Formats: sequence, C-alpha cells, structure tokens
Amino acid sequence: MEKESKIDLGFLEKPLNEHLEHLAKPQMLRSAGLDNMQGEMSIPEPMFVSANNGMTGDDYNACSSIVSACRNMIQQVIVQANPGKEDKAILDMSAWVKGFLKFPFPIFNFIDYQSDTYKEDNFSFSADTDAVERILTVKDVPDLKEALFAALHSSGEDGKLMAYSQKERDFEYFGIINAYTQTDVFIRIIRFTMHMKNTEVSALCSKTQKTALDSEFVTYRFGADKGLMIALQKAMQAGMVEDIAAELLKFIKNQSQQALSHFSEELKGGE
Repeated sequence: MEKESKIDLGFLEKPLNEHLEHLAKPQMLRSAGLDNMQGEMSIPEPMFVSANNGMTGDDYNACSSIVSACRNMIQQVIVQANPGKEDKAILDMSAWVKGFLKFPFPIFNFIDYQSDTYKEDNFSFSADTDAVERILTVKDVPDLKEALFAALHSSGEDGKLMAYSQKERDFEYFGIINAYTQTDVFIRIIRFTMHMKNTEVSALCSKTQKTALDSEFVTYRFGADKGLMIALQKAMQAGMVEDIAAELLKFIKNQSQQALSHFSEELKGGE
C-alpha cells in the first residue's frame, strides 16, 4: 500500500486477499433469492435498525462505527457507478444486496438466505398475532416491526400511505438491520413486499380491523468479524481520521482496483 496518511492498515492485506479469493469462486456468488430483490424500494432510503443485545459499550461503539463506514462505502460506490442517476440508484434493492454479497472488502460473510410468503384475504393484525410475528419479526431484532410500520407511514404521497387506500399497488419495504451480541455482529438485509388491492389502509395501520394481505418476505444474513472491526476502529482513531469510509475506500483502491472496478460495473443501472 502506498500510504497516503499516517494510518497503517497493513493488517487488512491478508484478510482482504482471502476475501477476494472467496469472491472469485462462482459458488460464493450464487443466491437463489437475488432475483427477489430486484426493483426499487418504496421509501426514500433503506430503513436502518440497530439492536445491541449484550455487547459492551466500548465494543459496540467501535463495531457500529465500522458497520456504518462500510455501509457508507457501499452507498458511495452505488452512487458513483451511476452518475446522473444517483437518486434512482440509491433505491435499487439489488445493488444493495450485491454490495453486501460481493463488495471487495473483508468484513461481511454471507451466512444464509430465507424467504416466505403469506396471503390472506380476511387478515387481522389483532387476531392473527402468530402470523404477524412470523412475517414481521426477525429473531434478536426487537424493533423490526415498529420500523416496518414507520416505513409504511412514510411511503405514501406527501408521507401518507392513506393516499393509496383502495388502490392496487406493490409496496416495497427495504431495511438493513444490525444486531450486536457479546461475541458477534450480524447484518441482516430484508425486503418485505406487500401487494395492496382494495385495502382499507386505515384498518391496516391501526391494526384493529380486517384487511387483505398479500406479502413476501426475503432476507439475507451476514456475519461480521468483530475482532477485525475493533482493530480497524483503533487504527482509524489513532490516525484521527474524520471520514473512515473515505480512508477505507482509498485502501481498497490501492489493494484491489481491478476488483473494485468490476464490482462498480455490476452496480450500473439500466438506461
């Protein structure tokens, strides 16, 4: 690495090369659910939820700062890969999924993929509580349901979902959930599709009356290297770096410009 600052990130070189080797294997890039993430989200940007389930305060601060920096790196590359279409590019759910699956940086490791569907013409949020838990709740992320309802309320015209009452429409909720435990960091990407047709929105949001529900749930889970994150945060802190994401992107460009360029090409949206 040609050092452009006083920060020594040499300890990243070995895990970076190992990560690039894994990305080069075709089986590591396959995911049966990727096509289910195509299209634009119906909210201005991903909904971000974080839950600390037992990590110490110091470790949480260190890990969350690196998680945020990595997410910002992915967002920067998505935007830079689509000049003139930045606002549209940031809503591309597939680009975000590719970002976590294929980004050439040794932080996130793909763990598993899940999907589910639920259809009920006479559905009640208050009566069908088991279904609500199954559809809207991800284990160890207690605030997901509340985040979803916040997204629903913010998605409509002038911020009001009511504008779509009795209209046929697909609503695409997209979220990035960070879960911290004593020993691990998990990142979950979630897509929740709700098809609305002759739906009384006031009943849907109040959770008191019956309504139609046609939904699909798709989620990816990633594990993150807690030790590497803490080491990164210490290196950045020692160098008094204000923009961690920019410094890490600089490192990636120096170490794997070809891999980064290939990744950027994949993020280019259609005309």
